[in-house]
Amino acid sequence: MTSDKLESQLYPARTNPVMTDIPEPVLAGEPVVRKRSRRPNFPLAFKISLAEKSLQPGANVAQLAREHGINDNLLFNWRNLYKRGLLSSRNDSSWLLPVTLAEITVPVEQPVPAMQQPAAKEPCCELALPSGILRIRGERAAILYSLIGSCRLNGVEPEAWLRYTISHIADWPSNKVHELLPWKFSLTNI
Repeated sequence: MTSDKLESQLYPARTNPVMTDIPEPVLAGEPVVRKRSRRPNFPLAFKISLAEKSLQPGANVAQLAREHGINDNLLFNWRNLYKRGLLSSRNDSSWLLPVTLAEITVPVEQPVPAMQQPAAKEPCCELALPSGILRIRGERAAILYSLIGSCRLNGVEPEAWLRYTISHIADWPSNKVHELLPWKFSLTNI
């Protein structure tokens, strides 16, 4: 007994559909090419028109999109582009401007020999202390200027930071000196 006969005996109410359209066999040498549906490329005038209609008072964006057979999100995107001025025709003359290039000759300045340049003034920092004036020069002055600049950048009063640091540095543990730097300093330390 074949499967068709068995099926007809088990299920008599069913009728086997007769296949009238027999598909043509695909030969091994022929490639099967399926065309993918392309996304629609709507004309710019259509986009602008719908964006303007959707911006009218009382306009229902979702209904307007359905009436024209497009997705609501697409129309919302066009509205946003239109509001920002990015949805405009590209035929504007403002896109291309005529440019002419002129050759400019700049005289090359001769470098000044090192001996003729004035020597850089050595940085000096003066601190007025109760016992007298403390002058700091050279690399240490440059470091101090840098720290004072860091105070200002971090919103710390340089004078308060210096007063606190100078009064505490002698007793401060050497492995925690980094805690005295301006970017770690707060007025709660005082």
